[in-house]
Amino acid sequence: MSDYSEDQQKPLVPGGSSCVTAKLMDCRDGTFRFKPAAALYFIPVFLFVMACFFLILPNFAVPSAHIIFYIGSGICLVGGLLVIHAYKKQAVFDFNRKCYWKDRRKLRMGENPERMKDYLSFKNIESLQIITERCKGSKGATWFSYELNIVCTNGFRINVVDHGGLEQIRKDGRQLADMLGVPLNEVKYRSENSKKKTDNVKALLIISCVTSVIALIMIFGMILYPAIKYWQVQSWAATPAVIKQCYLDQYTTRSKHGRQTHYYVNITYTYTRNGQTYQGNNFDVGGSRSSTKSRSIMRQMQRIIRQLPPGRQVVCYVNPSNPADSLLLRELPLAYLLDCLSCIFFSIFPVVFFCLYFLAKRKKKRMDAEAQAADL
Repeated sequence: MSDYSEDQQKPLVPGGSSCVTAKLMDCRDGTFRFKPAAALYFIPVFLFVMACFFLILPNFAVPSAHIIFYIGSGICLVGGLLVIHAYKKQAVFDFNRKCYWKDRRKLRMGENPERMKDYLSFKNIESLQIITERCKGSKGATWFSYELNIVCTNGFRINVVDHGGLEQIRKDGRQLADMLGVPLNEVKYRSENSKKKTDNVKALLIISCVTSVIALIMIFGMILYPAIKYWQVQSWAATPAVIKQCYLDQYTTRSKHGRQTHYYVNITYTYTRNGQTYQGNNFDVGGSRSSTKSRSIMRQMQRIIRQLPPGRQVVCYVNPSNPADSLLLRELPLAYLLDCLSCIFFSIFPVVFFCLYFLAKRKKKRMDAEAQAADL
């Protein structure tokens, strides 16, 4: 271990990360780069999937809520692009040009590498340094962070990478030190006041619980309730009925976004039960006011309307315990399938977040054990 001054033993990136965020990769062109770990790409992929999901939702939502989904899609899209833009900043060791830099853009052919950010010639590298820092979060959580720095001949230091994987950073540091022909030194620094990192375990638990509650509400309202209604009407009595009118109707609602038009099947039919004539207007298990602006569902409605002209003899289904309650079709509407797909898609997120929570909790226990061992 080299003799470093007090300032040289302090982390350049206080707080640090608790997971492996970058790995040294051989690019096969004479350069070695610290590229983001594969697990980190889950973040932009998740944001892009959410952006697409928000673009699909307006087809099944109230028109007044469309603007909210479009804004959410835009936020997720911009967030994903910003994350990818941040990942482009990579530390590069160029053994062809004998220099180091850390920049988002790639070095063009024939370009002077001194124009790149954090440029440093290999001849000015005195040693590589690994600093071990024990960090403490705002909620009392503790973890170890490790950073790899370049120590220059003039005493100046440059941070190369910072993450929570000691074995990985040692492996990368030794490989670079051997190739550069400089020593690799380790320094342990303990920071009791580092509170830049929040308790990720509790945050993941909260997110998991919130998404689970939303998923359960969606599953009950969009899948279970219509399914229960569907099984109930299977026992209703088939009764002859006569179509009085059937057409695609519309109604308008007002909101702060203006007037919104909704379309639905307006149907009226009459039937006789126990010697008494009743009039019904429920088309399917969704009720007479199942409205939509989805083109596919509207086309389905128009096909059904053409098959039900006034005066046609049909069969309706009557609730035995309440003869005034009836419907024309016992099948589930097309919108039910779309609702099921939406619920299944959204249910993936609480599962993913719970997996991340248990992994983070397991890692936290291991880090707490290491922290207690370090105090002994």
